[in-house]
Amino acid sequence: MFFSVKMSGVYQQCSYRLGEFFSAIFCGTRAEISKLSTYSLIFLAVLVILCPFLEMEGALGDLISLNLCIPFCGLYFFSSKSVKGVNFTKRFIRLYVTSALIIGALCFLFALLIDSLCLGAECMLIYIGIIPLALILVIPLGGIVNYPLDKIIYVFYKARCRLRLRKNPDLTVIGITGSMGKTSVKNYLYKMLSQKYRVLVTPHSYNTPMGVCMSVKKDIKNYEIFIVEMGARRKNDIKELCKMVRPSIGIITGITNQHGKTLNGIEGIKNAKYQLIEGLCGQKLAFFSSDSEGAEELYLKAQCEKHLVGINGKRIYAREILQGEDGISFTIYFGGKEYKTCAPMIGEHTVTNICIASAVAFRLGVGVGKILSVIPTLTPPPHRASVIKASSGLTVIDDGYNANLEGVRSTANAIKSFSGYKIAVTAGIVELGKSAEEVNKEVGRVLAEVFDEVVCVGINARFIESGVNEFDKRSTVVGSRAEAQAVLEGKRLSSGVVAFFNDLPDKYQI
Repeated sequence: MFFSVKMSGVYQQCSYRLGEFFSAIFCGTRAEISKLSTYSLIFLAVLVILCPFLEMEGALGDLISLNLCIPFCGLYFFSSKSVKGVNFTKRFIRLYVTSALIIGALCFLFALLIDSLCLGAECMLIYIGIIPLALILVIPLGGIVNYPLDKIIYVFYKARCRLRLRKNPDLTVIGITGSMGKTSVKNYLYKMLSQKYRVLVTPHSYNTPMGVCMSVKKDIKNYEIFIVEMGARRKNDIKELCKMVRPSIGIITGITNQHGKTLNGIEGIKNAKYQLIEGLCGQKLAFFSSDSEGAEELYLKAQCEKHLVGINGKRIYAREILQGEDGISFTIYFGGKEYKTCAPMIGEHTVTNICIASAVAFRLGVGVGKILSVIPTLTPPPHRASVIKASSGLTVIDDGYNANLEGVRSTANAIKSFSGYKIAVTAGIVELGKSAEEVNKEVGRVLAEVFDEVVCVGINARFIESGVNEFDKRSTVVGSRAEAQAVLEGKRLSSGVVAFFNDLPDKYQI
């Protein structure tokens, strides 16, 4: 049980996909597997030494075995905590129970074999030593066994979701996709539209078909607008979501090379995001970020009513942007009329997101006054350039969720206005495919322009360090999140800025 918790969590982070899981096992989590193997060998050696005691009949041998197993497993478990906690969904619980039954059955059969062949305790020791490593295969095997049932449940939930949506034909569905800013735009738009409408929204960062189904658990006939965040890590993810919810309004927040590995480069990303525009029904109204070259390209391609909005937008845009430690102020323009406003956030990308949400709300009839009353109350979603000020004077910037180069650059530029010694901690950007080295070097360059020191973590650390060194700034390379934390603790900072960029989950061994 101890050994399987983290590996099951990694399997969940890989969306229960075998290829991704084994890629994580043999690449991202090799250090974890090495540690697991080391613990297994040490435990096996201890048991060999104590073999005479284990052969004792009765409760004494069992007691000694139990008292050895529990501390050993606890040692591994508590020294190897997950970065991203397991989400105990019904699917995960089914997987865990099935995997436990499989490993239990294998244990029972092995014990019967040892007993029937009258083998000694040495065979039992080998069995005990290899069980932890066998879990690496048993967990995905549990997923394979559960696949038919999981598929049936998946199809059922999707059908139920479609049926409930069809029962409310007057419901306006807004789809939001993009490589960045989806959750932020969704949250801002929800607050603005709620000034006039009854609005349903997908919670947290739910952006998969099952996440949408979780949002439509009950009858939704009392809602007027449904805002759906749409994620795309593979070719037809957006297409599938559009068939489910049939959006009439589409928003593309921006295009970067995030998930370029799974979507075959930047062109594959553009094609995947554009599926939202192709899947629009009814009035077919589209909004695109003016501050993303890729999104602007898709704007030119669209053949429906469309709006280009953002800092460099056309009818709704922003000027006179001023970043301070307490927030960002700017002038927003609605059809030529200017209004000064501010928000307690950092980074020009937050202004882009506010402009996009404002444009959609304005087009749907929410008054300018109500939109302006909402903007100063907006706050970033968790781990999106969140500012935490300690009583000692130290400022912590948490920008740890799914970093992309544009977001890193925007947050870093905002931190220029902060005073004191500045340290950045980053694991870089993943799932970039062939461009991983080039992009992560640029991450290092961007951070080195602003920060006095950069702590580079994990699989991209050397690439990031290479970019930092071009600016002759101090850099430290560490292998894990825990090591980065130890570096920070050693500095005993009481002032200045510590900023975290992209805190990756366990499948990347951070």
